[in-house]
Amino acid sequence: MGISDGITAAMNTLQFPDGYSWSLGGGWRRFRESQGESSLAIILALVFIYIIMASLFESFVHPFTILLTVPLALFGVSIFFSITNITLNTTSYLGLLVLFGIVVNNGIILVDHIRTLRKSGMSKNAAIVQGGKDRMRPIIMTAITTIFGVLPLALPFLLPQYFQAAGRRAQMWAPISVAIIGGLTTSTFFTLIILPTFYSILDSVTTRFKAFIGFKSVKI
Repeated sequence: MGISDGITAAMNTLQFPDGYSWSLGGGWRRFRESQGESSLAIILALVFIYIIMASLFESFVHPFTILLTVPLALFGVSIFFSITNITLNTTSYLGLLVLFGIVVNNGIILVDHIRTLRKSGMSKNAAIVQGGKDRMRPIIMTAITTIFGVLPLALPFLLPQYFQAAGRRAQMWAPISVAIIGGLTTSTFFTLIILPTFYSILDSVTTRFKAFIGFKSVKI
């Protein structure tokens, strides 16, 4: 997008003779169309993820807590894309789709265990602390194994002097790996810190709202 904006700004400064014009070509139009389709696919993926979690948790609220891992992951993706100078393209969107399916697993593991502890009779705060202790190691291990599993896709792009035979294939597959690595790096640690806090706040708000609705219904 930055390159196209620069080209557009430069071409707009030129004066063309009558009857002449310029455009970015059919390849650019196809890219914009594929970008719109990729954005729609990401939105549908998030909707489907929410529907599945809402049905499994039997709650409309707690899936929002788990979906908080998505913006936390996007923060890491933006940082790693800026460092490696990777732009948003079709492969980048594919990496985001894969990332969303991975990062929500950490939230599901943590929130589900907290809910299980609360059902066993533990208080909310105690369940949150114990749940974080119990699930910290599995979440970190899952992130590390996933990062090292996709790292070979990024190494030819990051270290081209050692992988000269990879060529253009490295540029094609690197965005998927870099998106997963960047998203998991930030979301894993933020999930263990921010997600329990958000869960506690949202649970308190939900409890008060239910109490308010119950009070109103009894009064009526």
